[in-house]
Amino acid sequence: MTDVNGAEPANMDIFNFVAREIFVQLYENFPNPTTISRQRLAEKILGDERYWRAEDLREEGSRTETVEGDRYKRIARNSIEWLPQHRFIIQEHEQEYRLSPKAFEVLDATPTSLRTDEAKPLGKQLASATATVGDRATTAVISEMVGQVIGAAARSLFS
Repeated sequence: MTDVNGAEPANMDIFNFVAREIFVQLYENFPNPTTISRQRLAEKILGDERYWRAEDLREEGSRTETVEGDRYKRIARNSIEWLPQHRFIIQEHEQEYRLSPKAFEVLDATPTSLRTDEAKPLGKQLASATATVGDRATTAVISEMVGQVIGAAARSLFS
């Protein structure tokens, strides 16, 4: 998948989409542990048409990932490993995760600049952001939101 200029998305952009998806799933299911699959994350972000080879979608049986699908799955795997290592999420079992208390606190907070009757917590804003990699405006919004979550959680963890 490429952006408007035909360039491949940067690893950091893909990480932000993966992190958004993980944070949203864990926030919406909090406090229950949630199964997170790197393959399902990559499929959801890319869509079946880009994740799987076209000929495999027409036939029953085994499927082969596209090169792009494999790249997204690797970044999803590395993201799933990085987030618990830095205490943003907690690994309960092999593929089960839960938000760390600080990440939940950040996602459940309404940014002070948005405190109005219509304001929503950051986790709900993140959930309503459309996850379409390649769209510059969406990529910028999601990158900023994920940066806010990670930045705020990191500040609270290390203060």
